[in-house]
Amino acid sequence: LADTLAMLNQLGGYNGLTQEVKAFISEECVNKLNACAARIVDLEAANVVIEKINAIGDEITLDSEQAILAARQAFDALTDTQKQIVEEAGAKAILEAAEAALSSLQNAAVQNVVDNIAQFSDLEGIVLADKEVLQDVRNLYEQLPESLKSQVTNLNVLIAAEAHMKNLEIANVINMIENLKAPEELMITDGEGNVTENVTAEDITAIAQAKAAYDDLCTDYPGVADEIKALEGGESLLNKLANDVNIASQYEGYIEAYLADMISEIQNFPDVDDTNITRAEELIGKYDIAHAQSGAYLDSIE
Repeated sequence: LADTLAMLNQLGGYNGLTQEVKAFISEECVNKLNACAARIVDLEAANVVIEKINAIGDEITLDSEQAILAARQAFDALTDTQKQIVEEAGAKAILEAAEAALSSLQNAAVQNVVDNIAQFSDLEGIVLADKEVLQDVRNLYEQLPESLKSQVTNLNVLIAAEAHMKNLEIANVINMIENLKAPEELMITDGEGNVTENVTAEDITAIAQAKAAYDDLCTDYPGVADEIKALEGGESLLNKLANDVNIASQYEGYIEAYLADMISEIQNFPDVDDTNITRAEELIGKYDIAHAQSGAYLDSIE
């Protein structure tokens, strides 16, 4: 059919035919050929869209959004005649069902994030122990498709809760450092310059825990060291911690105490899923750094 029409067009269409040829091909026949050609064009265009719709698949997830949008855009670009072909093939109904399923999933995903954020509406009720849950909620938000994030109406609550948690952690680290012995209390020097060690196992553990908490704080909040230094007495506190660490790190038990919380978290970490994958990645990074410094000790732990 296509070859026949091409040959006809090369001859200038029906009117370009000689009288002898016209005697064999009626104008009605040519019109039918053109109608068939137009129908083929419509069928081909419709089939392209039908294939896009079928490619969406039976299982609709949030990740199906782009495929569904592409199929909808392709369908909307068709002529009315071509749309009718898609509809008669049942593909339009499949597309609409996919859109409805996606919309339901999207609404549920947004509502889940909104509901989880709502638990932090009372800032004064937030405690340090809530950090992991707060991180999980942030991960839930970040995992939303970009097109849905604007629908989270209480994002400001999450941001405020995170800022409050940061302040709690800073206050906790400062309190831990303040409660440490001063360096001159750990290594007492008398009037004659004689040094007496006054370092207990409890001191070593407290210093290691304060250092671990401070390092975690700096990892979670880049730039927080400068914020602490800017506080009244902040620089003195950090100098105190550094000097205490220089002393305590020479004693047995320091590295074990420093890594204790990280090791415990790794050993008790649940199966990785969408809610905790970010924390899992952070732990891996933290472990790699620790292993570079204390590989022998870490390798000795099963």
